[in-house]
Amino acid sequence: NTKQKLLVRLLSTLIPDTLLRNAPNVEISVRVTGKVVLTIVELVVLIYIVTLMPLVTLLKRVYLA
Repeated sequence: NTKQKLLVRLLSTLIPDTLLRNAPNVEISVRVTGKVVLTIVELVVLIYIVTLMPLVTLLKRVYLA
């Protein structure tokens, strides 16, 4: 939380007020995209685990047999 406040202060010194007024919208969009990316990553990992792990075990059995 303190890091965010420091970042906001830094940005407020660098960026003009007109852009800062739009900052909440930007923050919301960033949060949404972050959540979307996280969910996509979780889905990919789930698909990987569900599909590839059995395949890997099958291949191991075939190669070891």
